[in-house]
Amino acid sequence: MAQTVGTYTATVTFGNQPVPKSPFKIPIESGVDVSKVKVYGPAVEQPIFTSQLTYFVVDAKEAGPGQCLVTFFSYFLICFKVDISPSCVT
Repeated sequence: MAQTVGTYTATVTFGNQPVPKSPFKIPIESGVDVSKVKVYGPAVEQPIFTSQLTYFVVDAKEAGPGQCLVTFFSYFLICFKVDISPSCVT
């Protein structure tokens, strides 16, 4: 695993011969910065009641490339209706 941003070179051989197009240039970019993910909205800022509609926002636009995953856990066998609305703010 690369620890430093930059371009790396990978030489691939088979039978002591370089494979076609080897060596390969591999650009390594900076990873995600989870400290820049913001979560806000009524559902995470105040108590909510059963059957009350609410929401929260996960804003990861400044955190770098990656996939956002939201998981709900409950000690009870209950179901959640979840609407996910991805949006892009420029």
